[in-house]
Amino acid sequence: MTSDGPRGKDETRWLIVGADGQIGSALMNALSQRGAAVLGTTRRPASGEARLIFLDLAEPELVLEPSTIDVAVFCAGMTGFAACEADPVLSHRINVDGAVQVMDALAAAGVHVIYLSSNAVFDGSVAFVNVNAAPMPVSLYGRQKAQVEAHLTTRHPVSASILRLTKVVGPNAPFIRTWTLALEQGQPIMAFENRLVCPVTEDAVVTAIRVIGQRRSAGLWQLSGEAEISFAAFARQWFSGRPAALAAIQATQAPEVSSRRHGSMQTHLPQAP
Repeated sequence: MTSDGPRGKDETRWLIVGADGQIGSALMNALSQRGAAVLGTTRRPASGEARLIFLDLAEPELVLEPSTIDVAVFCAGMTGFAACEADPVLSHRINVDGAVQVMDALAAAGVHVIYLSSNAVFDGSVAFVNVNAAPMPVSLYGRQKAQVEAHLTTRHPVSASILRLTKVVGPNAPFIRTWTLALEQGQPIMAFENRLVCPVTEDAVVTAIRVIGQRRSAGLWQLSGEAEISFAAFARQWFSGRPAALAAIQATQAPEVSSRRHGSMQTHLPQAP
């Protein structure tokens, strides 16, 4: 197993499944900057990028020689809660069946798999939930994540890592893009006051993935922000120093939330050497 210092070259050979998503693209960029050999997958048939391979998890067929890969990071999937509920058959095919098929094939070929999961495997009734707490998902998306976690834990206990994440924030986060677009169009920035978020940065996620991958740290891990705040409060933090944006923020209530649900976990990562 290869490990490098803060400025050293990363000699691990990486595959990023879902390389054009928020986390996948940030990871591709960070690994490339370190000189790592990195390939990614995309659902775009003609991306024009030599490092990208076509893969659609709805009908998965990965054209790749596994011996050229050391670690595969699984970032792909149907992530919208509402989208999963609206099409449970398709979302299960992508998030469970397709994901498991690809990860099983990679693990069988000796590739270490890192699966990015979510705090949605918990019901939100407890703040900073422990990594050993039993999953209690209330959404279809959370149930699908928990199902894949159980599969990997059972089938690949020494060749797979599961990394649960709280809300990952950065300019390309979907909800932040929605806020930014509203601001550009002169619309109010609608942010929930009764929904909590425990934000973790893209940089922190990339660092955690690199450490887990380079050490092949199998098992269950969690990465969470340090504090829970409402989406409205986070919007004020994100747009601080931009008076026009701050003036555009309108705190609103999420109608489906009957109580202030938690979005945090206890961070649990491999120990530093």
